[in-house]
Amino acid sequence: MHLLLCAYLRTLHQMKGLKKELSTHKKKEAALVTSVQKYRRKTNSLNLQLDFEKMLSGIAAYLISLSGRQFDEGIGYALQRIGTFFAVDHCYLFHFSADGRTICSTCQWQSAEAAPLLLNNGQSIYVENMPWWIRQIKGGGHVLVPDVNRLPPEAATERELCLSHNIRSFLHVPIRSKGQLIGFLGLDTTCPQKNWPLAHLIHSGIVTEMFTSTLVRRQAEEATEHLSFNDPANRPV
Repeated sequence: MHLLLCAYLRTLHQMKGLKKELSTHKKKEAALVTSVQKYRRKTNSLNLQLDFEKMLSGIAAYLISLSGRQFDEGIGYALQRIGTFFAVDHCYLFHFSADGRTICSTCQWQSAEAAPLLLNNGQSIYVENMPWWIRQIKGGGHVLVPDVNRLPPEAATERELCLSHNIRSFLHVPIRSKGQLIGFLGLDTTCPQKNWPLAHLIHSGIVTEMFTSTLVRRQAEEATEHLSFNDPANRPV
């Protein structure tokens, strides 16, 4: 009987040791899984950053090579690259009128699967019809709306406008020159509740800086051409 009791106690002691060892192994496995997940996230983030930098340098090199008359083509190419990178349905550029009363479609791109926007290039929208939106865009930050159906009551007009154009989620990034709001870059999707990663917000801000310099350069070249055309020295005798 004494021998059986000793054997039983030894078995219990061994089982406790095995349970402790098993618990230690489980903790090590969990730590390993966590480490692998962190590595994957870091690797994915690094790959995303490298892809973004490659795209941006390609666009910049292309735009620099263009003359003033080719800018529309260049902007269209840039919007296509940006829209594809951000995996959206539409990517567009709007500029404000000189008096700031309207926003006008400069250029737009749509994915192969998306329905076209109802606004054509050159078509304008009165800013006074979008009071909530203009307050947000003038505030200096991004206008990020993951789901237009969740816009506040004071943005009812903006919600109806978006839904009428089949826009369910959007990100608008202001474009400024010398502190003045001159336009915005727009990205939107037709699927509701799009997840907009923080990296997209950062990258979109960098993209608008490129568009700012591009638009300013375009305006400068057009102004130079206008002055040259009206210079009496360049007129035929």
